[in-house]
Amino acid sequence: MKRGSDGTKTNRKRESSGSIKKWNIGRKNDTTIFIGRVFRDWKFAQNTCLTLAEHEDPAIRANAILGLVYMARNKRILEKNLVKPVILRELKENTDYQWRIQDAIDDIATFLKWKIVNV
Repeated sequence: MKRGSDGTKTNRKRESSGSIKKWNIGRKNDTTIFIGRVFRDWKFAQNTCLTLAEHEDPAIRANAILGLVYMARNKRILEKNLVKPVILRELKENTDYQWRIQDAIDDIATFLKWKIVNV
């Protein structure tokens, strides 16, 4: 628990997951990277990034994949059965950020020793 500006206890996970749909695009972009780097609860962070990987904005989806890279680098854990299909779909469909997603695939494969086929 952390204390808010008014001195009351706050729960970052609850705040994040409860208000994520209300956030503006800039905040969502920043948040995916922040969550992947900072949150200790890797499963919550992974699931938040996977949720944002379904967003309509291709930049947010690409940054959600980048958040997964930070988790792979820092936590050395992701659920392959959940993550791999999402990143492969984004590689195929998110043509605006294909370069970033390919870099993410290469990094995840390196950090987690996964074999991920490039499309």
